[in-house]
Amino acid sequence: MNIQDFDIFKKIPSLKTERLILRKIEKSDLDDIFEYSSDPEISKYLLWSKHENKRVTKRYLSDVLKKYKNGQFYDWAIELDGKMIGICGFSRIDVLNDSAEAGYIVARPYQGRGIASEALKAVLEFGFNVLQLSVIKCISFEENAASRAVMKKCGMKEEGVIKNYTFQKETVRNAVIASITKEEMP
Repeated sequence: MNIQDFDIFKKIPSLKTERLILRKIEKSDLDDIFEYSSDPEISKYLLWSKHENKRVTKRYLSDVLKKYKNGQFYDWAIELDGKMIGICGFSRIDVLNDSAEAGYIVARPYQGRGIASEALKAVLEFGFNVLQLSVIKCISFEENAASRAVMKKCGMKEEGVIKNYTFQKETVRNAVIASITKEEMP
């Protein structure tokens, strides 16, 4: 697989699940993105801080749209009943090793409903069936039990803990890495 294979992300295809549409993030998603990005509980286990105002969200959205144009952004908007409630996709794609790292964010009012795992399963299937990846990984801070439950529900197996993985919000954090291959998909 080579980098040109990822031109698909210049016109990112929509993915449909039983309840969700995973689609390209659009300018019209600004208010919905700000709604979950300004929630400190959402960014609690992420490397970025909550969006303090819509200017921050506009900059983020502008950056996302530029990256889509270049085929360099691999996240989908998670849409439920016409509302964008989060994102799911690949934070990294390693072309040389046919692998990727996936991630997800779901707005707090929609958590605990199986939405993250439903979206992640669609992204895993896309990664294996369309991109022909060999393995997909997820990394979560050790104390983020909800994220670890999503990974497990999708059939991912924890490989171990990475000690002192990163410095996040004034704290050194350990991370759990989990992975799955196409053959392991439930």
